[in-house]
Amino acid sequence: MIFQNASEHLHPLLSIGKQYQLLLKKNCSNLKNVNFENVVLKIFNRVRLNHLIRHETITPFDIYQRPLSGGECQRAMIGMSLCAEKNLQLVLMDELTTDLDASNRDDIIKMIIDLKNKNENLSILFSSHDLD
Repeated sequence: MIFQNASEHLHPLLSIGKQYQLLLKKNCSNLKNVNFENVVLKIFNRVRLNHLIRHETITPFDIYQRPLSGGECQRAMIGMSLCAEKNLQLVLMDELTTDLDASNRDDIIKMIIDLKNKNENLSILFSSHDLD
């Protein structure tokens, strides 16, 4: 489920990287001996959050929900669904593109289409007031 008000659904006391790691451990049992930091970095790149890592000492495990913009929180929530993409059968998206600028909105929609194209068993229910 990707909620409209993403900032309200991210855990404020856990870093985004830690939240991704917990989801990956739960949903991908084949990732036992994997460097989670690398997997989380790939997800950060896919949802265009890599700009938050401004210095080599900063990782996704240092980034929390509080300082993120609405669009960044929305992309972080989308990244959570990517943590389980191999097991996904249904994704509910409530106002997915809320708080995203036009460029990010187009990129995220392309990413969701790509996710669907990679997984023919995936169903997506998308709710939106934006008719564009």
